Amino acid sequence: MSKDTQVAEVEQVSVAELLLHPQNPRVGNVEEISKSILANGWWGTLVAQRSTNMVLAGNHRLLAAQQLELETVPVYWLDCDDEQALKILLADNRTSDISQYDEVRLGELLTSLTLNEEGLLGTGFGIESYDDLMRSVEGQTMDITDHEAEWTHMPEFNQEDKMAAFRAVVHFASEKNADDFFKMLGVHKQKILWWPEHDGLVQSDIGKSWSHEEEE
Repeated sequence: MSKDTQVAEVEQVSVAELLLHPQNPRVGNVEEISKSILANGWWGTLVAQRSTNMVLAGNHRLLAAQQLELETVPVYWLDCDDEQALKILLADNRTSDISQYDEVRLGELLTSLTLNEEGLLGTGFGIESYDDLMRSVEGQTMDITDHEAEWTHMPEFNQEDKMAAFRAVVHFASEKNADDFFKMLGVHKQKILWWPEHDGLVQSDIGKSWSHEEEE
């Protein structure tokens, strides 16, 4: 801990005395936080700078407390300077951002909760996010398909419509780059080119030239 940061005891503080930090870059979901408080009660503490009463960690929980008209909330006061306060504000958000879930374990936990009467209420997860997670988990845990084996004994298929499957557009930084490219292919420079060589597919416009001056 920095020698410039001193920690005080947790206190119950009037919601009206606390200030949202004006430089907080985080945009949270106050509605979901409020649902969690209603379902589970208030848990945890806010972290605030004593000299300014500004919240450093828990700005959106403070908004939820205001929305729910709570009178007091527990606050962990810090005696720190403004620069240290900003670092704490950023670190609280960033350390959450760079964390990740063990999706398999998360899926097991959420699935166990869906068996209860209240289900996922108060977890921050809805049924859509739960379904998306489980699809992702199933993709991770299922056997990898052997796509080549899947085609074994499949009937032959003759594609009657032989238009090109796709068209690639290549941009060159200079005429020299274009010259080198067509030299590598072993063909004259052209605006539109079939590759590999023309195989009889329909609607070829291979005759168009690369530039205004037709090459010999």
